[in-house]
Formats: sequence, structure tokens, C-alpha cells
Amino acid sequence: MENDDQGPKEADDVGGHFIQTPIACESGRALARVPLDSRHQGWLELPHGGVLMSMVLELAHRGLLPPLLGQENYPIRTSFRLGGPSLLLSDEIEVGVERQEREIRGWIRKQDERSPTLTARIQSGIADEPAWMAEVDRIATTVEKAGREMKDRGIPLPYTRNCFVCGSERKQPGLERRFYCVETAGLQVAFTFMGLDPEDQEKLSVYRLPEGQIHPGILAAILDETLGWAGFIHTRQGGVTVRLESTLFRSIEPGEKMLCFGACTGTRGKSPAHLFWHATGGILPIGEEDFSPVMLASGQWLAMPKLTEEMKTHLTPAEWTRRWFDSENP
Repeated sequence: MENDDQGPKEADDVGGHFIQTPIACESGRALARVPLDSRHQGWLELPHGGVLMSMVLELAHRGLLPPLLGQENYPIRTSFRLGGPSLLLSDEIEVGVERQEREIRGWIRKQDERSPTLTARIQSGIADEPAWMAEVDRIATTVEKAGREMKDRGIPLPYTRNCFVCGSERKQPGLERRFYCVETAGLQVAFTFMGLDPEDQEKLSVYRLPEGQIHPGILAAILDETLGWAGFIHTRQGGVTVRLESTLFRSIEPGEKMLCFGACTGTRGKSPAHLFWHATGGILPIGEEDFSPVMLASGQWLAMPKLTEEMKTHLTPAEWTRRWFDSENP
């Protein structure tokens, strides 16, 4: 089903939107112009990749008919690829989605640039499993068996001051995640909890869809960060997301408690300047009889020596940062 022709739609006030500018809709297509600023911050002066993914998901839901995130559409499979012209927080971007025969295609490009920085494929109601699903199922089983020791034995990872996901001193709303590492069954796992107490539930609930459920983009952003940390734990290198594929199995309601986890599953390249890592992970519900995953993901990251050196200076607390860079076993 395609859109009826529509004019620009003003952003409504329900939930915390990532797109707060008018959305131009026409048959099967939606566009928005978004000025990037500190609300979208990731590392230093760069937008967070998970925020960009959130914009595409939100536009596909709010700008197309039928909406992407209706209950009848799950599971929803996404594939994001990042590259092309780099973006800064001072840039204005075009966010676009277009419904094609069996999928939605999305993109983000800098104003006046032809090449996109991010491209996306979104498919709904897909039952077959991608090849990486067996690997992430194995890791999820290990995490489930670890149980309480995830919280009791977790070693804290450092964080930044202004990042949308982990920033501790943001003036704008953010998720304020804290990430940890635990070694269990010979596997190094990066993880973070979500919604364990009312204060944390409130942070997550700021970002909702118009229908009231938690914005799935924040799950993608947290998973992106978790898998990035999983690669850092293994390589001691900072990296940027090249690709993130995920399957979202259902909607998430305010008040749910979840565990987000990830592990590095392989590297390619010997020097930091030519190093890639692969990581898989997911999000599991906590405190329910049904432990079926909420979301599973797999991706690839490119190590960046410049980023690694910046991390040594800009991550906090300084003693945690030194511990991770100075020792193979913090």
C-alpha cells in the first residue's frame, strides 16, 4: 500500500522525536531537512550513528503509509551502511525514505552532496533468519547462563561527557548509558542494563513513537554503542560503524527492563590503520518468563587510530581510561 499524496507534516509533540522539522510526504516517499546540533552528538563534533539510524526509522514510520512500526509488520529487519562524506554537528542533512516493491530504502546525505553518508534497507514481516543469527544465538545463550554474575562481576568501561548514548554532562536529553565488560565461558561480553529503576525508565521513555511505545531507534543506538565497545575490549582500538544489521521482533513498552549485550566475533587486518572487527549482540528482556530476544544485531566496525588517541584524552574517568589502555586485563 502506498501513501496518498500529502503535503508537509509538522512534527507533533508526542514523545521525543529525532526529527523536529516538517516532513514532506508524497506517494511512497518522505523527506525531511534536519540541522544537526548538540542534541545529535556522538563523539566530539560528530553526530552519533545511532541517532542517524533513528531518524531513518522514525521517518519511515511517521512519513509513510502504512506506518512502518505497526504490530502486524514485525519482525522488522534493517540494514544500515555508513560511509561517504563525513558529517559534523554544524551540517544540515536530508533524511529520506522511499517505499519500493518489497522494502523501504532510506538515506541521509549532507546538504548539496549527492553521495549519501548513510543508506538503509528496511524489510517487514521477514521470517527467514540471516546467516549471522546462529552466532548471536550462541552468545545470547551464554549471556542467559551468566545470569546475575553479569551485574556482580562487570568491569566498568569509561564514557564521554556529551554523547547521546553515554554522555554524563549533556545539556540536552540523553540516554546516559553505562557499559561494562564481563568474561564468561571464555567470552568477553560488553553489556548495559536498561530500565532497571524508575529514573532510568524515565530516560528511555523520553523517546517514544506517537503511539506511545519506546522509540526503536534508541535500541539501535544502544546496540550500536554496545557492539562498538565489544570490539574495543578485544582490540583496544576505537572504531566507527561501517555496517549494522538487525532484526526487531516486537515493540517495547515503557517500563520494560532489558539487558543489551555484544561480543566481538572476529577481526580482519593486522595494523590499527587497516583493522576491521565484527561483533554481534542483542537485547533480552529481564524478569519475564519469556526470554525471547527483543532485538538481535550484527555489524562491522573500522578501527581509527586518530579516534583511539582521542579516546585516551576525552574519555572519563581518567583512571578507568588508563586502566583499559594500559592493561590487557583491567
